[in-house]
Amino acid sequence: MPRHLAFPLAVGVDGAMATLEQDAPAEVAQAVALLLSTEPGERAAEPEYGYPSPLGRGVDPVEVADVIADWEDRADPALVQVTLNTLVEQHAVVHPSIPTTSTGTDVEGA
Repeated sequence: MPRHLAFPLAVGVDGAMATLEQDAPAEVAQAVALLLSTEPGERAAEPEYGYPSPLGRGVDPVEVADVIADWEDRADPALVQVTLNTLVEQHAVVHPSIPTTSTGTDVEGA
């Protein structure tokens, strides 16, 4: 069977990219997860592909099943369990720095 890259992309201990066997349960589950985490309009070639963000509106199990039935015929929507995890959003703080020489002057301005 052909293999597909695993998502998120990862490198195995052997140095090769992690893959999943095509049509294996893990690969189909990955395809469904990617479908449900893609908002319509994100893919220019397939603007209808995806599931609208549940933020502020909740998750409609019937709508989820319809999206899966429309886009991922290898998955049985009746067997898909949707678990909504509430994530606490954390903001990253970036501290930019400029490399300096041992004398403490800017590298470019030294």
